[in-house]
Amino acid sequence: MNKKMQFIFLTNSFLSCLSFSSFSQADVSKAKLINIEAPLKNHISFNSFESLSSNDHGLIFNNDINDNNQLANKAAKLILAEVTGTEESKIKGVLGIKGQAANLIIANPNGISWADGSISNINSLSLIAGKLEKQYVKNKETKQLEAKALDEYSQLKFSVSPASQINISQQHASPLQLSKLNVFADRIKLQNALNITAAVQNYLSTSGSASISPREAVIHSGSKFKTDTPYSQGSHLELGENTKLLGRLISFESHQYQCKDSFFCPQNTIDIKGLIQTMNFSLRGDSDFVMHGTGKIQIGKNQQVLVAQ
Repeated sequence: MNKKMQFIFLTNSFLSCLSFSSFSQADVSKAKLINIEAPLKNHISFNSFESLSSNDHGLIFNNDINDNNQLANKAAKLILAEVTGTEESKIKGVLGIKGQAANLIIANPNGISWADGSISNINSLSLIAGKLEKQYVKNKETKQLEAKALDEYSQLKFSVSPASQINISQQHASPLQLSKLNVFADRIKLQNALNITAAVQNYLSTSGSASISPREAVIHSGSKFKTDTPYSQGSHLELGENTKLLGRLISFESHQYQCKDSFFCPQNTIDIKGLIQTMNFSLRGDSDFVMHGTGKIQIGKNQQVLVAQ
């Protein structure tokens, strides 16, 4: 099945049989531990790194007020880890938070790869192959734009450029379990034996901007990427043959570039080769939606099966 994706399809039921508690069977004590910065008055801990990768066991962010003196006795509700250098973030094993559970955002415009992962103590996880956008306010006296203080950010905005990539792969069938998952990149690849269970899953395979509310912890698409330069490939989201997504709401979203000449605008593609089980399934944007022979979507209260024809 190959269709132009210009519709939204939703069912309205609740997947009450699922439990979305975060857990990990991995030994988190062996994972790389990073002490985060103290949260600001908006409860966000802003952390920047020249490079950010795990060791062989994983990557843990320390939000424990009894173990991290930088917190000043106040745990963060949202942890932002932003990479400002030129290296891809390579994560292997457990990804988690020590101490009070929180929402976690990892943003790296050079790309993110995560292999053989598990989750520990994370409420919602956002992986973004982009950078945090500075926000500005107009000075009432000078009428000039000034940088907004970080503690005044009510939402975080990110921009993603062409060719940015996120790869998530797994060699074992143990599911990644958390309440919400957001993945935002120009190219997204979910592959091998990857099994993701989350109440809300959002995948944006597009170039442009998006925002996340610290309280809601769900990503929302913003403006599209504008370019005068033709690109040989559009955005691409691939759900691999042995990959399984399970959740109450699963959304795929992809938009074409805003090109000066639409004739040269590359076509985006969403390839479904694996299994999706959900109560609410949403497709947004204008990409080609391709359901391969191995692809299957089970949707609604009765888990009606949609397969390629």
